[in-house]
Amino acid sequence: MFDARRRYGAVNIEPAMVGMLAAHLADRKAGRVFETRRGTPFCRSNVRRKLNQILKSLKLAPAGLHALRDGRVSVLQEYGVPGDLVKEWVGHSNLRTTSRHTHFRDEFRKQIACDVALFSPANVAGNLPFSPK
Repeated sequence: MFDARRRYGAVNIEPAMVGMLAAHLADRKAGRVFETRRGTPFCRSNVRRKLNQILKSLKLAPAGLHALRDGRVSVLQEYGVPGDLVKEWVGHSNLRTTSRHTHFRDEFRKQIACDVALFSPANVAGNLPFSPK
C-alpha cells in the first residue's frame, strides 16, 4: 500500500510491464527506476522535456505528469477497477479525491448509455431489474 507521507508503496503491475522494466533496468540492482546516467534523480524540467518528447513521437499533445495520473485514474475506472484499489494505487487519501481526478471519454459515456439502454423496447416492456411488478 502506498504511504503518501513516506513516498513508497507496493505497486501491482502486469507481466508485460515487468518485462519492459527488466529490459530498461538491465543489470542494475539498486537505485531509481528512472535516473540520470550518474544515478541521480531527474529534475522536473528534464522529466517534463523527456515526457513531451515521448508524447510528440506518439503524436499526442504535450501534457504534464498530473494529466498522466488523471488518465491512469480514468482508465482504471473505465475498466471497472474498484475505487478503493484505484485510490490506493495512485496514493489518494480518500475516494473523493479519486473521483475528482476521473475524466471519462465521450466514447465511454456513449457506450455506457447504450449498454444501460433504459428505454430499449425490452426494458420499456417491464423488464427493468427495478421495475414495479
